[in-house]
Amino acid sequence: MTPITAEQSDISSNNRNDSTLSDARDRMDATAAGITVSVLIPTKNRAEDLALATRSLLRQTSLPEELVILDQSADDFGQHLVEQEFAGVPSRVRNSVRLRYISDPSVPGTAAARNALLDAATGECVLFIDDDSYLEPDFIEEMLKCYAKHPEIVGISGIITNYPRPKWTARLWPSVFARGPFHDERQPIYWNADKLRGTEPLRVRKFTGASMSFRSEVIEGLRFNEALVGASREEDVDLCAELEDRVLVIEPAARLVHNKSPINRARSHWLTEHAQSAYYLYRRHWHRTTWNRLCFLWLRFGYFLVVPVACARRLTLEPWRAFCSGRQRALELTSGLPGTVQGSLVATQK
Repeated sequence: MTPITAEQSDISSNNRNDSTLSDARDRMDATAAGITVSVLIPTKNRAEDLALATRSLLRQTSLPEELVILDQSADDFGQHLVEQEFAGVPSRVRNSVRLRYISDPSVPGTAAARNALLDAATGECVLFIDDDSYLEPDFIEEMLKCYAKHPEIVGISGIITNYPRPKWTARLWPSVFARGPFHDERQPIYWNADKLRGTEPLRVRKFTGASMSFRSEVIEGLRFNEALVGASREEDVDLCAELEDRVLVIEPAARLVHNKSPINRARSHWLTEHAQSAYYLYRRHWHRTTWNRLCFLWLRFGYFLVVPVACARRLTLEPWRAFCSGRQRALELTSGLPGTVQGSLVATQK
């Protein structure tokens, strides 16, 4: 995956047929929808990435009403770079987008930061992006057009364009054993981003924190689980699962690059992250149907096969310890929580 550079950041939208009459009508429809957008970015120690993300927002064809940033860094370098980005745009843009920069190093993790951002947001639609995301210029415009055209849709994510298809050896185990809700339907969509240009929105069950938007009225009262401290891989899917059967989609016309900055990114064994995510989400959300329970049993059988093989290949018990660590952490996170196998989910009110 090749990160975007500052020199490459001025992504051209000339390959889109925005000069056609139909696109002009769509643009007017999006404006007529009158949906105000709050863009929310949690960040920590990624000042340069944050500046690029901000630059992509200030170049949108449909500008958000506000940009709210919660910075968990110990310094103010990120704020300085963001303010530089605002100073470098035309006054029309600067006056259209209200910047609210919150510095609070005491916030313990991404989930807690997202909750604080939700509390601060005022828009009718909230758009979360990561600080290492870079939106194409018409991302928000395409998102608003989709909301206006499909009132039944409550959440929209964009399509990530720079995720390469992994080798078949890396895809084999999850393609066989991760079934039902444990299957990550997002990844094949990202791998086929170019082929999906011009297609209709694709219904999914889960979003990525790199790009996820919701109608504010729909998620009012819902919270990210703040027990998921640090850079958790579950908090975005956890919130989506609370929306149950509501319509969530990936809009192929809303496109972005996700640079996956190595700063603050988890470096634990893949089995730790996978087991923690699977056991947590199953116990909290996905245990309620016979099909899901069968899918979880099948996934556990997959762990039973892959863990010994991984140990034998490495001549170490590290994969076993990694799996046990992830499973144990998931049990701790869900112990006594409403909505686990002990009871029904009750959304925590703001």
